[in-house]
Amino acid sequence: MEVSSKPSSNFDPGNYTEVNDLITQIPSKVQIQDITMELHCPLCNDWFQDPLMLTCGHNFCQACIQNFWKRQVKEIFCPECKMMCQYSNCTFNLVLEKLVEKIKKLPLLKSHPQCPEHGENLKLFSKPDGKLICFQCKDVRLSMGQSKEFLQLSDAVHFFMVGEPWALKSPVGKLEKTFSLPIPSLYSDDN
Repeated sequence: MEVSSKPSSNFDPGNYTEVNDLITQIPSKVQIQDITMELHCPLCNDWFQDPLMLTCGHNFCQACIQNFWKRQVKEIFCPECKMMCQYSNCTFNLVLEKLVEKIKKLPLLKSHPQCPEHGENLKLFSKPDGKLICFQCKDVRLSMGQSKEFLQLSDAVHFFMVGEPWALKSPVGKLEKTFSLPIPSLYSDDN
């Protein structure tokens, strides 16, 4: 089943308390940081550049490992596991290099609004609170017997744009303030 990021055309405003668990999964900031740190050289702590894979399987930037080995007086070894290595047995890790380049281009690395309490992406709108919340916040509210009025972001946008009674007179301004994101104007002054 494919999940669309657009509001569904058959949205039933009378059933706004249910949250569709098939919401597009957006990794949290912590998860993205964990992934990106795996794509950083342990010597320079920056993105891999011309990554070399040693015989032990560890990866380093070519320049970083060469500089590390130049400082070694006797034997050359892996800085991670201390296994003896020979430069002639190292291979360029082209897959890692391509992966780093692709990950760096993803919009995931751009900041998403995060829950200050849980560090997760804000994926739901809490109608009673009038603010964005994460799934953990939703679970906490449900466990405390609080309101079950949660909306997916696309459905919250729909509610704001059609002018539901609880929406303010300026839905776009309220959306921008609530979501902390600029909302493109749907209406131009030329109409």
